[in-house]
Amino acid sequence: MMLPTRYASLLKRFGALIVDVVIVLLLIGALEAALGALWLPLDFIGYLTKWIGLRHAFDSMVYHLPGFLRGEPSDIPSFLVLVIVALYHAAFEAGPRQATPGKMLFGIFVTDRLGRRISWRRGLGRGFGRLVSMAICFIGFFVALLAPRSQALHDMLASTLVLELSSPPPPPAPGAGPQ
Repeated sequence: MMLPTRYASLLKRFGALIVDVVIVLLLIGALEAALGALWLPLDFIGYLTKWIGLRHAFDSMVYHLPGFLRGEPSDIPSFLVLVIVALYHAAFEAGPRQATPGKMLFGIFVTDRLGRRISWRRGLGRGFGRLVSMAICFIGFFVALLAPRSQALHDMLASTLVLELSSPPPPPAPGAGPQ
């Protein structure tokens, strides 16, 4: 049984986006901290090599590592950040709740054009499509103001809809457990 729905408002979608951006930034910060912790053993080895006179050779070797492996903060490659953003959205929107934490907070969810849960592939396409919507000065989001089904550019690219319940779900029947 499909509950009555309507297209999600741009305001709710924007609020959900803000919540999700904060969560993704926290995830990336945690990843940067974990990668920065990799520097601690290298730093210890550096002190040892300095003590025995091989510091120059060690520094030369470490210099050739990518910045985020050398413990430099905020040096996760941009392409990796974009992949993390796309995977975050795909994992949540293709999941059983059909929504990222931000969307859940605002009571909205993602479906295909027939109201079904989207596939992982479609979710990934939608996630990368969102990057296109952002790359063009966020114009891809404002397309939803003019689209008949309130679809942003990334929704159109992935053939998805963002919906909200138009009335609260009915209470469970007495004695009915989870199904």
